[in-house]
Amino acid sequence: MVSIVWRPCPWVRSPDFQLEVSAVQLDEVTVNVVTGLERRRRQLGSNSATVDAADVNKAQIQDFSDFLIGRAEGVIMNDVSGDVGTSQRIRIRGSASISLSNEPLVIVDGVYFANPVSGDGVFNGLTGGQEPSRLNDLSPDEIENIEVIKGPAAAALYGTVGANGVILITTKRGTPGGTDWHFYGEGAQLEDRTDYPLNYAAIENISGNTSAPVFDEGGFNSDDWVACNNHEAAAGDCTQEQFLTFNTLRDPRTTIFQKGSRALYGVNVGGGTPTSTYFLSGEYKDEDGVLDFDLNNEEKWNVRANLDAALADNLNASLSIGFVARDVVFMSQDNSIFSSLLGGLAGMAGFVPGGHPNEATGGPNPENYLFNRNLIDQQEASQNAQDTDRFTGSINASWQPLEWLSAQGTFGIDLASNFDSWTVQPGLDNLTSTWVMGRRDAARAERQNWTGNVSVSGSVDIPGTDISSVTTVGASYQEELLNGVICFGSGLIEGTDSCASTSVLFDVDENFLNVVTVGAFAQQEFSLADRLFVTGSLRMDDNSNFGGNATQEYYPSASVSYLLSDEGFFPQSDLISELRLRGSWGVAGLRPAFRDAITLFGPITATFGGENLPGVTLSETGNELLKPERSTEWEAGADLGLFQDRVGVGFTYFRKSSKDALIERRLAPSFGLTTTLFQNLGEITNQGTEMSLRALVLDKRDARVNVTLQWTTLKNEIVALGEDVEPITFGDQRHEEGNPAGSFFSEPFTFNDADGNGLLSIDEVDAGDEDEFINEAFPTYTASLNLDVELFQFLRASTLFDARGGNSTRNLTEDFRCDRYFLDGRGCEATASQNASLEDQARWLASRFGGTNTGFLEEADFIKWREISFTLTAPPSLASKHMLLERTSLTFSGRNLQTFTDYTGLDPEANDQGASSNFQQREFNTQPPIRVFTLRLDVRF
Repeated sequence: MVSIVWRPCPWVRSPDFQLEVSAVQLDEVTVNVVTGLERRRRQLGSNSATVDAADVNKAQIQDFSDFLIGRAEGVIMNDVSGDVGTSQRIRIRGSASISLSNEPLVIVDGVYFANPVSGDGVFNGLTGGQEPSRLNDLSPDEIENIEVIKGPAAAALYGTVGANGVILITTKRGTPGGTDWHFYGEGAQLEDRTDYPLNYAAIENISGNTSAPVFDEGGFNSDDWVACNNHEAAAGDCTQEQFLTFNTLRDPRTTIFQKGSRALYGVNVGGGTPTSTYFLSGEYKDEDGVLDFDLNNEEKWNVRANLDAALADNLNASLSIGFVARDVVFMSQDNSIFSSLLGGLAGMAGFVPGGHPNEATGGPNPENYLFNRNLIDQQEASQNAQDTDRFTGSINASWQPLEWLSAQGTFGIDLASNFDSWTVQPGLDNLTSTWVMGRRDAARAERQNWTGNVSVSGSVDIPGTDISSVTTVGASYQEELLNGVICFGSGLIEGTDSCASTSVLFDVDENFLNVVTVGAFAQQEFSLADRLFVTGSLRMDDNSNFGGNATQEYYPSASVSYLLSDEGFFPQSDLISELRLRGSWGVAGLRPAFRDAITLFGPITATFGGENLPGVTLSETGNELLKPERSTEWEAGADLGLFQDRVGVGFTYFRKSSKDALIERRLAPSFGLTTTLFQNLGEITNQGTEMSLRALVLDKRDARVNVTLQWTTLKNEIVALGEDVEPITFGDQRHEEGNPAGSFFSEPFTFNDADGNGLLSIDEVDAGDEDEFINEAFPTYTASLNLDVELFQFLRASTLFDARGGNSTRNLTEDFRCDRYFLDGRGCEATASQNASLEDQARWLASRFGGTNTGFLEEADFIKWREISFTLTAPPSLASKHMLLERTSLTFSGRNLQTFTDYTGLDPEANDQGASSNFQQREFNTQPPIRVFTLRLDVRF
């Protein structure tokens, strides 16, 4: 059964009513945040995706991002790390910008919600690559539904910030009637189930002394043995007499992992009268990650109050208030010198021999892994933390002075205050002097997002026709303000944690950002007999980030939706019960970054007449002609209902072209300016398909089965970088005309085991001289399968599978582990195991001696078993005797249960560059997504 709540306006609650079972959701109500108008999905010419929070088992949802993984076609949500509190990378219909962020706009209850994935503080580089997530400030139990506006064809009214798509989040509200209480609590166990690889060593005895070769954090602890790796043995330079293996991260005596835990408790209450309603909620969460010694944890309080009132017969108002206090401690990982995960993968725990020659045996030496343990102890004493206080509030009003005339307005603020801190106490060995002396990094930042939208709508029915018209005009104002202070110093007084306690290298800086957008818009809608809908709109924007010589930007759009099956001539049959054709076209933009259009000068100290005086020097060359990147998109599709709407099929084709893309081009030194300048030069396209199948497979009294299948394809291409602009290279990836953005390029290599001994020497591997296209960095297809089963009216089971592919990632973890051999004799299987494949040996030798990483650019296709849950409610016969049991449920769920992939690294989804990396994709000592088992109790009365 599909439940629909119809609201004449968002603030007056009407009783719920139910429709017949349908997999086609054309009467689902959506709200346009810009105009304030509600529309049924049948009226929309674009394909948006809606996730109803009531349909998703909350025990499966750890953070907000889990709502969207596998539940919205065209949306890729990457779990770049398994750390508690870290962010996720979101892409909607691909990446449309080369230089600007490709993250979507987020709006909560009409307010622009800040989601700066790059952070406002000191995290970049200090945690290795991961950043905190602002989206996860939200509590999943506060959310009513999520709507994804996928591209310019649908987001044109959002103007200069809508090109990457929009995520609209609506929080819960009360309904008229008695007071409805909801108590819930859950406990979860977090596990790292990664199959971490072994460390290897192959050694030769050079003295005849049979003393045991012992490894510790510094390498060999014996003068009687030397390393003899595979390529040296293949060349005849040494003889491999003994093989040793160990696994620091999995051995119970040396592992750095524990079983993490999460406790969550919450309560909400809602109710009201026909003229006023309320929803109040509070929640507390305490979560510890899987790394030992309390190095990764989160504590969070959420409070919310939503109030709605009819102030007069024609005037309604709504108030939404949310507050979160969130404290997160992050672990150092990725490319961080403090990463204990890196230490374990590199074999810094040491090991002792065992067995006889030619056997891969041996074990860890728990007395000789002080380096890794010191790192853990240091992190425990000097935690990398962020404390956040966040307030989000909005006031909405709807006034209808005449039957045909209405006005809507939304005003609100999103205010987030962060304190980031990181301390390294003095005395840590084996590191640079800066660390040995101790250091302190701290940052305080306050970010404000102000939102204001007003609109007036007039609706008329044209006499003598079946045509209805709605005309809307309005204006909007958005302002983003950031103020922050950052300090750094070394030479820390032991036991303190303040920049004021540092004695050398002290530095302080301030961050400032102020971006204002003023817009005006008009929209005209026509409908014919409630089956043909035509809409056109135009938005004008002026933004403070535009260059001083730039003018206002205009963003038009048009759409059509036609319910062909409602026509009298459409054949009625049990096979095709509903058919809708739709199409849309629109333009949206992305503004330049703050101050890119302005020439900036930085402070220096100049000596004049023997006296030090303040001076300035050119630090950034601005471009007064800068204007926004413009994305033009068109889409066409159809929605089909089969077998009396028990099966719903949707198909969409889209093509998005982004022109005037900002390119950071290099300047000739003869100009006397800085080395780079931003210009609107490039063009990039994204095109693809979105398909969905929703089916009520079985509908019986004691059994119901629903299946949802989604499939998305995507093709990305850089059409132009601009005249005389060379390909932009970053590591193994490149922006090059005619190829997908951020593609992998590297030299090919060949190998030949000429003597057939199963070991390759350097001479048996030949690397090429020129780079070749290897593969894309982002998936070219995504798919998901969701199965939901209800049995005997008291048992519900659901599961979700998620698949992605067509792209590659760099397995830098294995590349690094192999190269460890040259530091202390420990390495990967390819360096020191007779069982190593020729392919693995060749890719390492090609990387080390041939300068090509092609062998470590692996296909990242995968299928993940994301979720499974079982919910038990009281049987009707028992619930009728005990009223409290009627709305009580117990749920057991699992998340990230299994990954099916040919990728040989830690996880094909992980990314050591974090969510803020626009295109970089590699995995380097990154904590993979973790497995979570949750038990949840819900009690309602």
